[in-house]
Amino acid sequence: MIFAISDIHGCYDLFMEKLALVELELQEGNNKLILLGDYIDRGPDSFRCLEKAYSLQQKYGKEQVIVLRGNHEPELFTEQQQQPLKSA
Repeated sequence: MIFAISDIHGCYDLFMEKLALVELELQEGNNKLILLGDYIDRGPDSFRCLEKAYSLQQKYGKEQVIVLRGNHEPELFTEQQQQPLKSA
């Protein structure tokens, strides 16, 4: 099964509620989660939302958790490094 979540906008608690509905399915290994961007802006926990999205990808792998950048995200990656830039 393929699950999708979008427009999180810094609302970490709501993001965690939605993840609770699908994370057990991800543990089975044959399901996918696509995060469709817009992790930041508006809500109070933008960084935590980004951090959680990328930790899920590290935990389950890039084939199972796909993290896309939305139109609210700044340039978080450099073309050369392809890794998140560290905040100052």
